[in-house]
Amino acid sequence: MRELARALALGSALVAFATPTLADVHGEAEQLFREGLDLRKAGRVAEACKSFEASQRLDPDLATLMNLADCREKNQQLATAWSLFLQVGRKARGDETYAGMGDIALQRAAALEPRLSHLVINVPDESRIEGLVIERNGEAVDAATWNRPIAVDGGRYVIVARAPDHEPWTSEVAVTAERDEKSVDVPRFEEAETAGLAGASTRARAEARDGARGRRTLALGVGAGALASFGLAVGFELSGRSTYAEYERMPGDPTLYERANRNHHVAQACVGLGVAATGVALYLWVTGSRTSDRPVAVVPIAAPGTGGLAFARRF
Repeated sequence: MRELARALALGSALVAFATPTLADVHGEAEQLFREGLDLRKAGRVAEACKSFEASQRLDPDLATLMNLADCREKNQQLATAWSLFLQVGRKARGDETYAGMGDIALQRAAALEPRLSHLVINVPDESRIEGLVIERNGEAVDAATWNRPIAVDGGRYVIVARAPDHEPWTSEVAVTAERDEKSVDVPRFEEAETAGLAGASTRARAEARDGARGRRTLALGVGAGALASFGLAVGFELSGRSTYAEYERMPGDPTLYERANRNHHVAQACVGLGVAATGVALYLWVTGSRTSDRPVAVVPIAAPGTGGLAFARRF
């Protein structure tokens, strides 16, 4: 038990040593607050604003926020000051300690409002592409504020609009500190060249796949026709042989010989048609392969007692 108690005590001591106490945070915030007062009194307003802001970040307090708002107004950051005064007024409601400060803050906000400058980012319907992001000085602009006059501090603003597969658009506008009204119009986006090429390539691949599918379907149809031709050839040949056998039994009937001979020629024609259809079907099937990007050539062959088509492929 003693060992456990010692370990817990040591752990508590280490945590206390490593973590700043609440008193330390309050002390740092108070020091920064006083520094802000001194800097403002000395006319170093921009530096004073930084000190008040750091103090408020460490230890939020309505008095600090009020002084920060006052400092922003003196630094000609009127829109920021107006927003901060409104925050003080809202947070002071229902708090008797800061009730008077809240009333003053709201009065000062009301006095500032007519002096504010505004910036409108106009985004017409034809420019509203899926995935569109608009930034103002590197910060995203909420879509709810598009096409509306938004109070801004005086200064230069870089407006950037981006959308997937489209060329980005950039514009710069200068706004004076008081009573200025500026607007920028986001134009219709142009499709990025690489995106267009990628799209064309995708469409070409899709068309090639569709073409390959169509060729193989046609190959099956032609192949079925070839089988039918061979079937007819067999039928006519068997009929011709049967008729010729009948002619041999009855040699005096010349019509039997003519019919047998005619059936034999029709059978040969069907065989030729079947061979040709088979060649066409094989060609369509091979050239319709999706994975094939090598040319296929059809080469006729002839030899004693045989003939047909050969398929040559370049490797």
